[in-house]
Amino acid sequence: AGELALGKEFSAEAEELHAQAAEKTSESEIATAKARDDFAASEALLTQAEEDRAAELIDEEKSAAAFEESSTAEELAIEAEERVAEYEAIVIKNEGQSLNDGESLAQTEVGALE
Repeated sequence: AGELALGKEFSAEAEELHAQAAEKTSESEIATAKARDDFAASEALLTQAEEDRAAELIDEEKSAAAFEESSTAEELAIEAEERVAEYEAIVIKNEGQSLNDGESLAQTEVGALE
């Protein structure tokens, strides 16, 4: 009878340990699933960060190209303004020469009339 009671006690203890092990296994499986989810989320964030960096580099290249294009356009505009100023100076010089020529012609005609 004592052995039977001891056997039941061990059986009950074994069932309790089995239940605890099952609970720990379940908790472990839940923790493993969460770890896998966290790892997948981490990889997704890493991929997004890499994509963002690649887009940033493309934007930097576009910005540099636009700045260079803008600088070139500004240089061309300055050169055009300089040419306009040179042409205006030539026009003013030619107008002055025309006035001098006109005065000389008028003096010649006045001299011829005298």
